[in-house]
Amino acid sequence: MRSLIEEAVIHSEKKYRYYESAFTRAVKQETAELLKNLMTAQLLYRLRFQEVQKKGIPEPSGFKGENVKTFRWKPSAEHAEPDPWASPDAILDSALEMGRNTYRVYRRISENALLGSVKQLYDYLAREELQHIHWLEEMKQGKNP
Repeated sequence: MRSLIEEAVIHSEKKYRYYESAFTRAVKQETAELLKNLMTAQLLYRLRFQEVQKKGIPEPSGFKGENVKTFRWKPSAEHAEPDPWASPDAILDSALEMGRNTYRVYRRISENALLGSVKQLYDYLAREELQHIHWLEEMKQGKNP
């Protein structure tokens, strides 16, 4: 079970590195701010995954990214190099694509899992990713700056 959670941590780290790469090259201030928020969200998810390693799977949470400002299963390498002139909408579209791909993989693994503990873990990861997708969609609609 521990190695499965470590895979989720590694995937989150790859997303973080992708956003970090885009951040270091961002030309527009509004894009840089958005990328900082996305990097922070990935760090928060990583902390939550580490808590799961220590304490087990918690009840579904209500994380919607509220504290982010204060503080595709595809790895980043498979994504095109981030465009330094990308608009916030383009960055959010990329983040949504990665999130939706990740969600689909977690659901597929959960649905095909033979062990109850593996199913439970991937159900949890899918719920967390779905909440993250909703948060990104709200940001894109301007509801959660």
